[in-house]
Amino acid sequence: TKEIIGVSGNVVPNVFQKDYNNLVMNNDYVLTGVLVVDGDKRYVDLSRSYIPSENYWSNSGCVGSVYSMADLHYNKDGSGPYGVDAKFDLAGAYANASPDIVWGTAARALGFYYKAEDITSENFDSRMNEINNALDNNDIVPIRYTGHSAAIVGAKYDANGKVMEYIVRDPINRPGRTRLEIQNINGNRCLYNSDRGRTHGKSKGIVNRIDWLLPR
Repeated sequence: TKEIIGVSGNVVPNVFQKDYNNLVMNNDYVLTGVLVVDGDKRYVDLSRSYIPSENYWSNSGCVGSVYSMADLHYNKDGSGPYGVDAKFDLAGAYANASPDIVWGTAARALGFYYKAEDITSENFDSRMNEINNALDNNDIVPIRYTGHSAAIVGAKYDANGKVMEYIVRDPINRPGRTRLEIQNINGNRCLYNSDRGRTHGKSKGIVNRIDWLLPR
């Protein structure tokens, strides 16, 4: 077993979304109008505003958490989710009135190059070579499922040095999310997390993209 080591001399830290339940993403986004119920009367008070639940890091912060892991891994002054969110706000890295992140803008806000690469059955072997080379180079490997992000930070090897499974940091704090298997599903080799596939549906346990974040 081997994990990449950051500038602090430590392995990549866990950054769990639920640990930041008071952190609001995209401070520019509030909704105006609060429904008021006063006896038989119901009306919308336009003088009051509220923050939608999806704008809290604990609900929508998986991408930001992975960016935070990369920031802490590469940068001696990495500040974690609060500092990362502030940089995203300043750079305009949130998409319109939502917590959705503009990937390239967010990367530049933290001093990274960003490049997305799909993982398919046709390019599977070459993508695995890229992941293995990145780990050898001590680089974090951000990955994307359908609707969720995590990061590969190491691997477990057999006696011949072949990867048996990958070690993962997942913003969702579940024991089963710490490993990524190489499986054959529907006749295609793929990177698969059985816990995510069990809880969200088999196809959503398959990694379909690498979101490279590399220092400038």
